[in-house]
Amino acid sequence: MASHKPSSFLRNIPGVDRLLETDGGQDLCQRYGREFVLYLLRTVLDELRLSILDQPENEDLNRRLIESEQILDKTRSKADKLLSTKVLRAINATGVVLHTGLGRAVLAPDALDALQRNLSSYSLLEIDRSTGERGVRETAVRDLLRFLTGAESALVVNNNAAACTLVLAALTSGREVIVSRGQLVEIGGSFRIPEVMNQSGATLREVGSTNRTHLRDYEQAIVDQTAALLLVHTSNYKVVGFHSDVDTDELAQLARKKNVLLLEDLGSGALIDFSRYGFEPEPTVRNVLEQGVDVAMFSGDKLLGGPQAGLIVGRADLIDTIRRHPLYRAFRVDKMTLSILEATLSAYINPDQLAQKIPTFRMLTYPVDQIRETALQWIDHLRKNSSHHFELRPDESRPGSGSLPAQSIPTWVVVIKPSGQTVANLARKLRNHNPPIFTRIQDDALLLDPRTVQANEEKELLRGLLRALPSGDDPVQS
Repeated sequence: MASHKPSSFLRNIPGVDRLLETDGGQDLCQRYGREFVLYLLRTVLDELRLSILDQPENEDLNRRLIESEQILDKTRSKADKLLSTKVLRAINATGVVLHTGLGRAVLAPDALDALQRNLSSYSLLEIDRSTGERGVRETAVRDLLRFLTGAESALVVNNNAAACTLVLAALTSGREVIVSRGQLVEIGGSFRIPEVMNQSGATLREVGSTNRTHLRDYEQAIVDQTAALLLVHTSNYKVVGFHSDVDTDELAQLARKKNVLLLEDLGSGALIDFSRYGFEPEPTVRNVLEQGVDVAMFSGDKLLGGPQAGLIVGRADLIDTIRRHPLYRAFRVDKMTLSILEATLSAYINPDQLAQKIPTFRMLTYPVDQIRETALQWIDHLRKNSSHHFELRPDESRPGSGSLPAQSIPTWVVVIKPSGQTVANLARKLRNHNPPIFTRIQDDALLLDPRTVQANEEKELLRGLLRALPSGDDPVQS
């Protein structure tokens, strides 16, 4: 048979107009619209030409590639993939409560109800209904934060990095801000305090050492150009051993004596005392304000259990100054975030009901004996429906997202050692399940932690797992 050059296949690729005139092309246009199909078809044809040029000797493949149905099928697949939902509901069986890759805090049911109820039509975002005049958009959140933290006023922006940048830009630009070397943190996404300081227009003045900073270090560094002392909570690590830093109330006294501001980036933030639930003590927002911090910043989507947001609380005059800064408009939040945040903060009015209302709090404080009982129920169900090896094992859950650093939570996990396929392949199958199921791999076994699986997800989890496990006759898959 005569050999075909790549150019002959390229000449035989059907044109866009011809493809659109076919029944398949017409069907695609009716489903997606002509302009979108044109865009995708041209992309598919460009990829096809490159493929033919890359493998000129594979004549059988090239002959199939230029068939109209093949091209239309690829176009249809590309359209489906492009339009498929990327933010999918997922089942988190990893035991990491605030899993950054899986969206951090699970939103409270009341918050989701409020979102549907209040935002399915127009809403009172930025208008005072008593006067009909334009007002402040986060009035309800501000008032709730005043009650919950003792702050004089509050402000909301789109995340804590924005909160830190805005506070520094509004209150310290062009002047020096003193930070301990032990607090020059980097969090996920290469967010570094020195870089934020630079973007805000403030000048960083480092004091102390990595593991020890004393009050005299701050005092000796304060000059006429000093605008503030900045405390940064080491949210994603903890320094142990030969280590010391300065208490917040001591720094507050120094700041007042020297007439400079005391600012604190609390990172995850905490509205309640988590030491009551077995965790090591963490500063609460109310604590640091009572100790003399002028302005504090913290996240909304970590320990608070709400949406992504940066919350700024403190002195009313400073909050007003921050609000007037031009960056505030760039960083402010929309009506959806405000609605979810209002409902989340409202749950903290009665701390005794937090476990019923805030999923993050419930998972962090879920009794370990109840987790063990749930894990045993899963194992019983799995053993009745599969011949694979399942066992119960004590383990540790993690708060995640830099919250409650270096702390773990006792838990029980279901350990699966599948026969007939590798653990990595089983984990991959579960991730490709609908909904996706995320697990942990440890010591060549798959681990499921009930702590982070919602009650209404348990049946889906077990069903997906049984589908992913091979029967005894299946060959080993890698």
